[in-house]
Amino acid sequence: MELKEVKELLDNQEPVLGDDYFIWYDDPIFQPGRNDLCVVCREVSLVSGSYDEVFLVWEETNGLKYKEITNSAKSRDSIQICKVEVQGDKSVKVKLESGGDIGVPWSYSIIVDMESGQISKLPPSTFEEEERKRCWRW
Repeated sequence: MELKEVKELLDNQEPVLGDDYFIWYDDPIFQPGRNDLCVVCREVSLVSGSYDEVFLVWEETNGLKYKEITNSAKSRDSIQICKVEVQGDKSVKVKLESGGDIGVPWSYSIIVDMESGQISKLPPSTFEEEERKRCWRW
C-alpha cells in the first residue's frame, strides 16, 4: 500500500466543503514489517482555518477500506501519529499527540476494534522523549 493509493481512496470520500479548500496528506504510518494497514493524517485547509483528520486504512481481498478515527475540527490543533500497533487480528492501537499549536499539548492512544469498528480512547499518557522527538513536525 502506498500514499498514492491511500490518497485516491480518501479523495473519493472528501467532505462537501465548497470550492475554497485544500487537502494535504502526511506520509502513512505503518507498523514495522507490515504494509497492509496504515494510519494517515490529512490536513483540510479552509478559509476559516484548518483541521486534521486521521484515518485507519487497511487492505482486504476486495480492495482498500478506511475508517476516520479522529479529527481536530473543533479544536483546530494539529495531530501527529506517533505509533501504530496491530494487536492480534482484531484491534489496532494508534498513539497520537499534538504539538499544542492551539491550547495545551496532549497525547493519547486510540484502540480500533477491526471487527465491530468501535473506537475507544485510552486515558492520556506521556510518551518517551525519543517518540516525542520523532513525532514533531517543523
